[in-house]
Amino acid sequence: MRFVLDGKTYEVDGISRLSLMDVLRFNRESERGDWGVTWADIEDMLNELRGLTDEDRKRHPAAVWLLALSVWRSFRDSGEALTFEAALDRLPALNSERLKWLPDPEDHKPANPRKARPPRRGSGGGLTRRARNPLAVDVEGGVRERLTVLCHVWPSLSPWNVWDLAWRDWILFAAAADAWVQSRKESNRV
Repeated sequence: MRFVLDGKTYEVDGISRLSLMDVLRFNRESERGDWGVTWADIEDMLNELRGLTDEDRKRHPAAVWLLALSVWRSFRDSGEALTFEAALDRLPALNSERLKWLPDPEDHKPANPRKARPPRRGSGGGLTRRARNPLAVDVEGGVRERLTVLCHVWPSLSPWNVWDLAWRDWILFAAAADAWVQSRKESNRV
């Protein structure tokens, strides 16, 4: 998902390239500002928007959060140490002339929801909402829980630089660390 705001192109999916530290910053700012939105909510919003048409995306209430996060990530990538709230202040008032959603590339388009088969009996009723990612619910706790394993299996990771991992990379490392722990448990049983 991409959009153009005041002539500059932003990628909504680029939000997953925010570092773990930025995710923690967002959660803390949200808590201090009493915004009622956590990183787990942001992931849910991303999943909701992926299946919508461009017209529906424009009207979706989650769009503003994702637009703001994309702009914040752009500021962070350019080296500006802005808080999310400061990035919001720099975000101009949005109107349809200044904001244009770009079509998804053909290989990233969501499946046509009209062609979806009806759910099978006993399959959960065709729920479209994915289960909430437990890593997004407690980011800091998830990192601390796996820190020893991460540093042991990947010696280049340390308690100091693990926070620099991009969110999408963290999800992969966390899954690999969990798999490594599970394999060690199974090998000790034999």
